[in-house]
Amino acid sequence: MTRFDVILGANSQKKEKNKLKLILDAGDNILESIKKGMLEHKVPRAEVVRISGGIEKGIIEADGQKQGVEEIGVLSAKGKFSVSGDDLWGSMEVFTSSKNPLKGKLLKGTAQDGLEIQLEY
Repeated sequence: MTRFDVILGANSQKKEKNKLKLILDAGDNILESIKKGMLEHKVPRAEVVRISGGIEKGIIEADGQKQGVEEIGVLSAKGKFSVSGDDLWGSMEVFTSSKNPLKGKLLKGTAQDGLEIQLEY
């Protein structure tokens, strides 16, 4: 079950953005967890600013080709998402930490236990 931590901007004079940290359990759907977190916290738009952990199983589109990945660490990610109704729009690019690293769009994936994704909004 995905857990959420909300960190509100500490200093409104500097216009710091609010942060939503998603902490996923093994097997959690990554994109569905982002959507669920945004819906539960009424976040219409967010940007992925940090990731820590790995992908249990997923598909990454790199250089126009879809590649299946399993048990792979993620070094960094960036992306923008918005929710409209119950739909998630946007994408996230990931950079993996494997022997042959991949950089590409995460099309679908499940999390390794403890995967953390930080969103700013």
